[in-house]
Amino acid sequence: EKDIRRNIQSGANRLVSMQCDDGGFAYWPQGDQSEPWASAYGGMALLLCKEAGAQVSESVLKELREYLAEQLRGLGAAEDWWAIETACRSCFTLALAGDPQIAYHNKLLEKPERLSPNALAFLSLAVVKSGTEDAVQQARKILNLKGTEKQRAGHFMSYHPSAAYRLLALLNVDPGSSECDEAI
Repeated sequence: EKDIRRNIQSGANRLVSMQCDDGGFAYWPQGDQSEPWASAYGGMALLLCKEAGAQVSESVLKELREYLAEQLRGLGAAEDWWAIETACRSCFTLALAGDPQIAYHNKLLEKPERLSPNALAFLSLAVVKSGTEDAVQQARKILNLKGTEKQRAGHFMSYHPSAAYRLLALLNVDPGSSECDEAI
């Protein structure tokens, strides 16, 4: 138990060392250029560490929230699948941080054909974590949409973790669903 807590805190500390002056995260410790994907992904991990008991300064989280929210500006015009998927991940991270961006959830859903299976999973997670009255029903509807897997040729993340992300969403939206058992 003690080793687990120490390792979680160590992971949180490493993530904090990647925070840049603008509040976003770089790919590497002491980096000086924020990257939206690294910020959404690292921010999600940092918040999960905090949930597990790690000490994380509120100023670190405030700066992260501000950075991620700023990155969502202009999202309605985005067509690049990676930017849209990153925005959905950012929405989930912001919801975990207690700052759900419901207007952006709705904006992303205006053009569901742009959403990949990964984007749908993260958007579903963002919605369910938003805590709105109909969050579970809306998140379930999002999971029922059929996203189009995007070509990742030449992309640094060439594998497709869609099944894992969908399972994560299902476990948060409808943990008693038979789909959870099937997904495992």
